[in-house]
Amino acid sequence: MRICFFGNLQSIHLQRWVRYFVEKGHEVHIITREPSEISDVHIHVFVSHSILSFFYKIPIIARLFYSLHKYFEINRLKKLINKIKPDLINAHYLTDYGILASKLNFHPLVITCWGSDILIAPAKFGEKHVKEMRGSLSSADRILVESNYMKKEIEKFGINEEKIILNPCGVDTNMFNPKAKSIDLRKLHDLCDGPIFITTRNLEDIYNQSCLLKAIPIVKKRHPKVNLLVAGKGSKKDELEKIVKELKIGENVRFLGFIDHHKLPSYLVSSNIYISTALSEGMGKSNLEALSCGIITIVTDVPVVHEYINPGVTGFIVKDDPSELAEQIKNCIDNYAEYKRLLSKNSIKLINERYNWNKNMDEIEELYCELAKNSHSL
Repeated sequence: MRICFFGNLQSIHLQRWVRYFVEKGHEVHIITREPSEISDVHIHVFVSHSILSFFYKIPIIARLFYSLHKYFEINRLKKLINKIKPDLINAHYLTDYGILASKLNFHPLVITCWGSDILIAPAKFGEKHVKEMRGSLSSADRILVESNYMKKEIEKFGINEEKIILNPCGVDTNMFNPKAKSIDLRKLHDLCDGPIFITTRNLEDIYNQSCLLKAIPIVKKRHPKVNLLVAGKGSKKDELEKIVKELKIGENVRFLGFIDHHKLPSYLVSSNIYISTALSEGMGKSNLEALSCGIITIVTDVPVVHEYINPGVTGFIVKDDPSELAEQIKNCIDNYAEYKRLLSKNSIKLINERYNWNKNMDEIEELYCELAKNSHSL
């Protein structure tokens, strides 16, 4: 099967999809504005030509130039697709590549929604963009979502639920499991002799690490020697480092920057508690990775986490409040051995049964093969 992806190839999530289908023996093409090194894949870098900012100052001319720009952009893509002759197109992330791919009138078209493109974009970009999103979803042959929560949100666009395929595209349990190689984090990052907490979310507003940092001084009143590892990069690093300084918790917090995905399992199994303070989640793949490693997991209360966090059984859910978060952290430290034994067993079982990457992707491959029977060129 010849598959053509539209998406950001610098995304680790899309790279995982691409590698899966390459390893399955399919011919994989990707059309992207953000190329990356990946073997055995046909990469087509698509550059959108910019319009001089001068023209945006004159509304009528701006609209004309924008329309012409889009017309020629779509024509270039149609020529490229006719050259590739894919059996199926799968566009990742609705508000950019999904909308773009839908304008080609190619079928079968699968649009994979990631979370923020459905949960945040409508309020951020306004009604005109929502109308465009609705049109793209309507034109897709199938829409892939990772959670029931996202499925319900897409149904609000007036989309037939039969078109929406629920598949969590979960965790590679060959990588993320309790038997991952343990490392000496204390020596590696000069940590004090106390519990180690880890968060693996990017440093952006949506992940709300300021809440976690504000919980640390409260925890320290009972457990002075605690360690927080912040693994991730983002635009809020300077702001978060300033909070650390103001709270005088520099000896307890380490900003690790970007950690290679293949190294994350070692960081997770070598830590005591995983914490996510995200304000919105389409699924929360980082949360699932922590559960798969059997680490005690605490997450903030957003709708989707209730699909996999059963409080006191597979993890814990707290409100977006530093005091409540601190109390739960202290509870987990005080009852660590009991929670570690119980939660690890339950969370690992949950991941293997419902969120196993290979099982999930096998189902998507079957979907692709079925849809490709009705493929046609432009």
